[in-house]
Amino acid sequence: QFLYFIGRMFRRSVIARGYENWPWPKALPLKDKWFTPLKTTTSIASDVRGVQNTWDTIVVILLGFFTYRVYQLYNNGSYQTRLRHLNNTAPAIIAQDFDFEAGASSARQLSRERLDEYRAEYQSAKASAKPVESFIFKY
Repeated sequence: QFLYFIGRMFRRSVIARGYENWPWPKALPLKDKWFTPLKTTTSIASDVRGVQNTWDTIVVILLGFFTYRVYQLYNNGSYQTRLRHLNNTAPAIIAQDFDFEAGASSARQLSRERLDEYRAEYQSAKASAKPVESFIFKY
């Protein structure tokens, strides 16, 4: 009996001996439901799956946005390498029959007002997505 008591004395910690007569779970100063209930449906695998789905969704959205931007810029003419300073300007009106022997004096001459009218028509056609061929032959 005595040896049993000595063994129990060394087995129990100081903190456990201090709370021997405490009416344990009932009188603890805690709220109802202070513990997190265990869910049988959650697991590490389902958490990993949720994280993977989240990042897969983010990657797909980013790839879609990049594809849209590249498509938009490619169709806009922003990837034009040469003559970049001529972007968003009307194409030049080229004389159909230019005689190199006669020189520049025989070339067709257009007034400034006519060219301004052409540029304005080009901008309005571009805004309404009409092709240049719909009006360029008037000039």
